[in-house]
Amino acid sequence: MRRSIATGAAYRGCLFVARFFSEFNEIDGICRDGWVTTPVGTFRAAGLAEGAKATVCLRPDNLRLTRDAIGGVEGRLLSQRFLGESVLSSVEIGGLQRPLQSRGAAGYFRSRSFC
Repeated sequence: MRRSIATGAAYRGCLFVARFFSEFNEIDGICRDGWVTTPVGTFRAAGLAEGAKATVCLRPDNLRLTRDAIGGVEGRLLSQRFLGESVLSSVEIGGLQRPLQSRGAAGYFRSRSFC
């Protein structure tokens, strides 16, 4: 059974329920020593069995685009869509099958890396 890990919260549960309540990026991984390592970072997975499949859920609003990838992950900006006061950005990250979605203030529209 695949478990979901939502960052910024202590939620662990089924993806069906998580998808019902929120939009997010899904990144698959395997639990090793209480952590799930992904191309965008390592996430705590306390309570998951060693070798268990897990999906890390990252909300677009919690991802920040910057000009420098210092302390973050470098990516390539694919597209942006203005949504009034915010911008929805699509960012390609090496090692991921799908681009990540990031939603931020309109001032971030010229960013080139992801962090």
